[in-house]
This record gives sequence, C-alpha cells and structure tokens, in this order.
Amino acid sequence: MPGAAQDPGRQMISAPYDTISLLYEFHNIKIPGSSDDHQPPRRRRPGRATFKNQLRVHHTAEDTWLWPPLRQRVTRPDEAAVLDAMEAEHARIEPLLSQLDALIAASGSAGLAETADALAQTLAAHMRHEEDQALPLVEAHLGAPGWAAFRKAVGKSQGLSGGAEFFPWMLDGASATASKQVLSVLPPPARLLCRAVWRPRYARTPRWNAASIRTAAERQAS
Repeated sequence: MPGAAQDPGRQMISAPYDTISLLYEFHNIKIPGSSDDHQPPRRRRPGRATFKNQLRVHHTAEDTWLWPPLRQRVTRPDEAAVLDAMEAEHARIEPLLSQLDALIAASGSAGLAETADALAQTLAAHMRHEEDQALPLVEAHLGAPGWAAFRKAVGKSQGLSGGAEFFPWMLDGASATASKQVLSVLPPPARLLCRAVWRPRYARTPRWNAASIRTAAERQAS
C-alpha cells in the first residue's frame, strides 16, 4: 500500500494492483485442481469475480474520467503517446480476461496456464507502465483537484453498492494508517457502513488466501 502522504485518489488507482501479487493471484487460478492450486474452486470464485469486476471498473474509470481530462492538459507528443498506450493496453487486457473466463468455465486445462500467464504478464507490464509514466502525468497536470474530481466521478458512478465491494477489497491487508486515510474520503454514514457492515461481510466471504500471496511476493522481492 502506498504511503500515508499519497492522495486517496491515486490510492484508488494504484493500491489494489501490486504487480508481484497480481502474478501470484493469477497463478493461483491457473489450473483448477492442480498440485499447486491449494484452494478448492468454491473458495477461489469470489476472489476471482471480485478482482475481475474491480479491474474492469478500474479501467473504465480511467478511460472515462482520468485520461480524457489529462489529455486536454498534456502539452507534448510524448505525453499524449503515454495516454494512447494506456488505452491500447486496456484494449489488449480485456480479451485475455474474457478468454481466461471462458477456459475456466469450460473446466478444462488446455490453454488455461498459457492464457493466465499471458494475462498476468500483460497486466503486470501495464501497471508498471501506468505507475512509471501515466500517474506522474496526472500529478503534474491535474494534481489534487484532478484526483478529487476523479474520486467524485467514480463514487457517483459506483454508488453505495459499488463501494460495498470496492473499499473492503481495496483495504484488504492495508495498514491501519492507510485504511484511515482512504476511508477519510467517504462521508461519515458511508464510513460507518464500511466499518460496521461492508468490511465484516467481505471478511466472512471465502476468497484467495491474501496472506500467502503477500508472503510469496515478499519472498520473490527479497
């Protein structure tokens, strides 16, 4: 999770998408029933469904409310090229996600590992590109007012039902300091809902083993 000084709007983009953890998450669903797949299918589906939905929300939000106003502010061809690349990368990810869904639904392993690997690698490369080149452009050209406008647009679009999934998922495994900062963007009634209803309900739903994913990611990073 990014540090406490980071704008919550940027955390909405970057916090859930640690690229090393993503690789492990996708590998955990590569081949249902294989020896390295420790969670039975009924325990994987909520995590996969949540991730898939939030990834699509994430890309739609950027394409609708972040990149267009940023495009109006950038001044150099190389900056515009970064935004072109963001949209093109989103377009490459969605077919891979749909293909993986279809293979999992078919309950067969042929092509599943290869598709999961391709999706993990494509998504990880995209997130590195976004963090390294696109988000600094947001900071430079839109700043805090731009992040605030983005948060407002996403919140209005998703409503309470969207927040009920997004915020507990985003804060899964976050520090107390980071959680407090992110929850500060919510109005008090929604903040109370998140603490009293959304997060406990999320915690009761079987999902991927986030702790083991983080441990594996830390081992690879060390």
